[in-house]
Amino acid sequence: LEQLSARFHMSLSHLCRLFKKTTGRTYTEYVISKRMQRACELLENTSFSVAQVGTMAGYSDYFYFNRMFKKFNGVSPARYRREETTDESGT
Repeated sequence: LEQLSARFHMSLSHLCRLFKKTTGRTYTEYVISKRMQRACELLENTSFSVAQVGTMAGYSDYFYFNRMFKKFNGVSPARYRREETTDESGT
């Protein structure tokens, strides 16, 4: 955000207000949402471990990734993968 505010010659607080007004979410909420979308895609379409998926989605701490994923999606990453795999196979 600091780099963007400097690039567009506006204060950080003004940029944050504009971002929320435009997207309906804070910058942090937006980033978490994008990371979780990426994690879901990876869990559904690859065989990477949950730890690898967390890293690829931008989380360096496995436990924090698990906690955030469960908060955002209502289930753990491992359970999400099992349920999505089961749903797609029809069993």
